[in-house]
Amino acid sequence: MASSTLVLDASPRDIWSLLADASSYSRWVAGMREVYEIEGLWPRPGSHFRCTVNWHGFMVSSTTTSLTAVAPRHMAFSTQRRRFGVARIDIHVNPRDQGTEVQLRETVMSPAPFKAVQSTLEPSIRKRNLEALRRLGRLSEATVKGGSPGPGSSRRTSLPEGRR
Repeated sequence: MASSTLVLDASPRDIWSLLADASSYSRWVAGMREVYEIEGLWPRPGSHFRCTVNWHGFMVSSTTTSLTAVAPRHMAFSTQRRRFGVARIDIHVNPRDQGTEVQLRETVMSPAPFKAVQSTLEPSIRKRNLEALRRLGRLSEATVKGGSPGPGSSRRTSLPEGRR
């Protein structure tokens, strides 16, 4: 399991409003190019959307399905990159004195060869997910302030889980 955590200068409600908007994912998820074909009321469990992602230089269709949504604290979903496997993503949103801590955990579920080498994939997954959290922070701050997101607007990064 790869875990990335960032404290963002936004309220849990502001963060949740972006998590609950499937069409916003291509603006903050690193590697996601386009969201299309949203089915159901995202993030209600069972709802899903299709998207195009850049996976190691290949443009791949992916389906993201909501598993759990407890506003504004926790969301879990699975993402299936066609023949390339399935991952489970858990996002935890926790208020802090100075902003909101957002933790993104990704676990490779299949195929078996990827599960077997998950520990070697974790550094690159953490790096990608930390970038996604930075983008989420910039987007939430811009949405609240009515401006455009600027670089480096997230406040601080914590160490990956297990290294605290």
